[in-house]
Amino acid sequence: MNSKQLQFTPAIAFVVLCLFGGAADFAYASESTACIETMRVSINTGDRENANLRSNRVHHIVLTLYNGDEVRRDIVGPVGLNQEYTNEFDLECTPRSEISQVHLESGGDDGWFIAQVITQAKYQDQNDYVPLTSDVVFNKWLDGDRSNLDQRWYNARHLPLNLLDICFSDFQISGTTGDTTDSGFSSSRHHYIVFRLTDGEEKVEIGGEDTDRNKPFVKEVCTARCIKLCDIKQVSLDAGSCDGWKIADITTSYYDPATSGYIELTKDSVFDKWLDSYDSSLGLSFDSTHLLLSLQSVANCSV
Repeated sequence: MNSKQLQFTPAIAFVVLCLFGGAADFAYASESTACIETMRVSINTGDRENANLRSNRVHHIVLTLYNGDEVRRDIVGPVGLNQEYTNEFDLECTPRSEISQVHLESGGDDGWFIAQVITQAKYQDQNDYVPLTSDVVFNKWLDGDRSNLDQRWYNARHLPLNLLDICFSDFQISGTTGDTTDSGFSSSRHHYIVFRLTDGEEKVEIGGEDTDRNKPFVKEVCTARCIKLCDIKQVSLDAGSCDGWKIADITTSYYDPATSGYIELTKDSVFDKWLDSYDSSLGLSFDSTHLLLSLQSVANCSV
């Protein structure tokens, strides 16, 4: 569990974000049609044991383009505990409109605990830098050590950053397990949350501690790419095993760096359904292998 503080903002925030997305697009219009000459990267190392990046160890910042190409730059240590890494990289006039994702990628097994990441772009014929990505509360390990990967609720080898046009990669699932025999959540079995998007899907395994019946749960998941809210067409829970999990109520939320809090994406106050791959044996009136969640105001998003 990271240090992000749970904070629910009214669902209307979701509506405003999508309805008035055009205003944000207008604000960034000149930048999106221009090319980026230089990218400034500022990373703050956290206050954790062995959080520093050692001398001559290398990780990467990667810009993925819509055509599949990558622009990759090396981040080289040392960076000490509680210290800031700052560098500027020549991007050789990469068009902003072609960037689909920015992420940090592990270059080895030297773990680096990152508290905050901010990137800025300087466009062609411009003197000032403008924001590109913002993760003010990051608190994640960038680490390629296989022995440490299972300890994370995210993929420590590949950490998406939040582009400011606007997308999200950190999500939270919260609710209450049902009050029925054997309805608890077991971390040894596999269930998934699935985001069905306009151009595919993101499927993430739900991990975390075991949860007994009739108990609240909070589970965090991180998608492999940064997702734009208005690209989300459906959110579901998909069963990956026969270990049934009965859910009384459930809410999914996305972490918004701008507010340093979570905003509701789906909400089912009365859910009362089993998530279980043994659907036929349960005699249920619904498909327990695939449970749709109720999106908040997604119909107001323009495609």
